[in-house]
Amino acid sequence: METGAVLYYENYSPVGDVLVLAICLVFVVLIRTAYISKTKSFQTFKWMLIFLVIAAIGDMVYHMSLNAVGTIPNIIIYIFRFLYHLGMFANLYLFVVYMKEPLQLDQRDQQVYRMANIIGFVFFMGIDIVGSFAGFGFYITQHGQIHKGFSFFPLGYIFYVVFLFIIALRHRSRVYQKILLGVIFTCLVSIMIMFVQGLFGQTSFTVSTFLLPAIAILYLIHSNPYDIELGPVNSDAFQD
Repeated sequence: METGAVLYYENYSPVGDVLVLAICLVFVVLIRTAYISKTKSFQTFKWMLIFLVIAAIGDMVYHMSLNAVGTIPNIIIYIFRFLYHLGMFANLYLFVVYMKEPLQLDQRDQQVYRMANIIGFVFFMGIDIVGSFAGFGFYITQHGQIHKGFSFFPLGYIFYVVFLFIIALRHRSRVYQKILLGVIFTCLVSIMIMFVQGLFGQTSFTVSTFLLPAIAILYLIHSNPYDIELGPVNSDAFQD
């Protein structure tokens, strides 16, 4: 794909990213005002929110800067595109890290998943960067023409979705089933949104699809009446 400076590259609208930033701000308010156990996994969850904010801001500035192709250094566009993809891939990476505690993985499984997680993150981030310099990915010519090239992000997204589903289903007996089903179905909604926006050539809601599993995690695991292994935590929840 070749184009000059365009107003709505990839049919992008900032509405999805603005929504992500607004909901992350609400998360901050809720976290500071509600009772939530500050476990190790919760610290990972907070980093997931931080990278969501980075991805949303990177996405907005990246697409806005494309309108100024030829008037600003191309390196600025590359940097914010990198931050956009870094935020999303880091979020997927942290989802795998997050799964370790509630699933209580043994040492061998932890090592295998950790290695696959690191390799996947380094490979897809690396190939995305190399593609811009080698000419088979996204890059901008000296004349201001935008070459979309081959996008490796969908492949990375599919890799992590399959990876997470394998982990969750393989160790499903180690976590309360309703919580597991809640997270899985939320992820399926995210995938459906990605598929639908792809049919219309859209990218506006990509970052927001990463927000939905975060909402499920906050509600189902950090702020709900269920114990992740046994079910109800107290007699009132059990009675309900």
